[in-house]
Amino acid sequence: MNWLKRALRTVLKFLYRVEVPFGAKGVLFLIGLLGGVFVVPINAALQDLGHRTIGTGAAVVVQNFFENLACWRVRGLYTLSVALCADPVLSIYVLGLLVMVATAVVVWQLPRDPEPLPEQPLKADA
Repeated sequence: MNWLKRALRTVLKFLYRVEVPFGAKGVLFLIGLLGGVFVVPINAALQDLGHRTIGTGAAVVVQNFFENLACWRVRGLYTLSVALCADPVLSIYVLGLLVMVATAVVVWQLPRDPEPLPEQPLKADA
């Protein structure tokens, strides 16, 4: 998994130096591909956790709601920064910083010793 983190970090650094739109599309594609390697297992873990606690459907609905809410907030903040004629690169840096701060706040709110999850009984093949 370390090689994936290094690959994503390298591709992100490469995006900074791309000046041709076609090259940027390729780099953005690689970022999405490498990011998906991290996101898919996290979503699977969240769905399993939701299945054990509140039900898979409810967990997916809550997760999608908050993901969409976060996307709309970031889009609104970026649109506001464009309307105020802020530097686009600075705007992206500020939004990235806000995401890191929000992530830190969420992590600090997590319980130190979470309660164990209820075990699922194995279904016997009938």
